[in-house]
Amino acid sequence: MFADRPWKPISLLQLGSGILIALGVASLIPVLVSSFVGTSYLSPQTIKDPAALAKVLTTEPVTNPVAREMVREADPATLQAIRELARAAKPRSHEPGLNALTNLLNRAMDNPALRSPALLASAPPRVAELARQQPQGPGELLRLNRRILEEHFPATLVEARHAREIPPAQARFYLFLAGNLSLHLGLIWALTRFLELEGIDWRSFLRGAAPRLGEVLLFAITVGVASTLAMLLVSGLSTRLLTLLDHKPQLQQPLVILQQAHAPLEKVFFAYVALVGAPFLEESLFRGVLYTFFRQLWTPRSAALASACLFGLVHADLEKFLPLTLFGLILAALHERTRTVVAPMLAHATFNTINFVLFLAAQGLTAGAPPS
Repeated sequence: MFADRPWKPISLLQLGSGILIALGVASLIPVLVSSFVGTSYLSPQTIKDPAALAKVLTTEPVTNPVAREMVREADPATLQAIRELARAAKPRSHEPGLNALTNLLNRAMDNPALRSPALLASAPPRVAELARQQPQGPGELLRLNRRILEEHFPATLVEARHAREIPPAQARFYLFLAGNLSLHLGLIWALTRFLELEGIDWRSFLRGAAPRLGEVLLFAITVGVASTLAMLLVSGLSTRLLTLLDHKPQLQQPLVILQQAHAPLEKVFFAYVALVGAPFLEESLFRGVLYTFFRQLWTPRSAALASACLFGLVHADLEKFLPLTLFGLILAALHERTRTVVAPMLAHATFNTINFVLFLAAQGLTAGAPPS
């Protein structure tokens, strides 16, 4: 099928509802997983009130015993960043101070003085009771130290509730795995229900109106390679422009997790997401459904622009918005020319494959480089 009849309003409504349900479940599943496994090390997101905590650490005299110990161990640059955080109008946007505060808290959790008799002499009874507990291994020690910090800084830290302590990188991967798998399954369910209401099977939806599907495959791969080269240039220009506007480039969260992944199975899952899951689901939605829907309402150019802008927006990355929008325009043009959603899927997969390999190669070179 390719824009030969309009989608039914009830089908589109149910698809929208299904996507919302999938997003809700994908947000809930990691929360449930985090109650079983997790890390006691803090992240900026686990500090509920960074400004209040920064003031406790930097307002003289420092009366909190743990805060005094943390300040004593801190270097001047860290303390200056935390002072600026305490004065910031929008603490959540003050990245240097927030990172300095998080790092200081995590160093405190590894500090033996956190449980020293001298420190506990002036601690609240609840903290002293926790400190007297004998931890079974380093994981249990971290969990107890996290609880001591939570007791010393009430209402400023999110309470850790996980049952099993695991390394931070592994915890982030498990949450990423749970969220993405549940999202992918939910979107497949929503799309399947949509196609059932339209009376179309997956094979007809994917094939579209392409007369000879095999002939478009090589063309789609070529478009994917050419798009990668073009997007590298556009991405560099976008980053440069935003840097001139005082925007600090940031690595996307999935890439941060991939950067810290060491187990082969973790990299296999990332490969699935980049090379299979994302191209299949994103092209089914943005080109197969949305572009086709917009094309039934407007001209092909307007439909391509609308679907491409949504494609760029949904990735929620200011730095990548322009290159992803342009890539969306290329994929829509490819869909229009080949009349099958398989072509943009393959071009998208090619684009992701090249970037995935380049990212892993860059990480390998960085890991193998001598320290500077």
